[in-house]
Amino acid sequence: MGFESDQDLKVILVPTDAGLQFAFLIEKIDEGKFAVFIPDAPNPWSGSVVFVEKKDITEVGISQKEALACIRKLGYGSAALLKNKF
Repeated sequence: MGFESDQDLKVILVPTDAGLQFAFLIEKIDEGKFAVFIPDAPNPWSGSVVFVEKKDITEVGISQKEALACIRKLGYGSAALLKNKF
């Protein structure tokens, strides 16, 4: 399974009870709310769809490919990917 888009999804961080987690911005619901997908590790094609407020979204400026690779490796490499990003 994979996303059926030719475009990369925007990688963001969103707060959860467990801390900040990688998520993919799926679509804008209205001016203040967005649908996002929070992937599981190590299988990022499994996860949860959640709805978050704009104020809770942190953009990190990494590619979908980079985020997926990091998730598959259980977070290994996140120090380099996220250095000075938030």
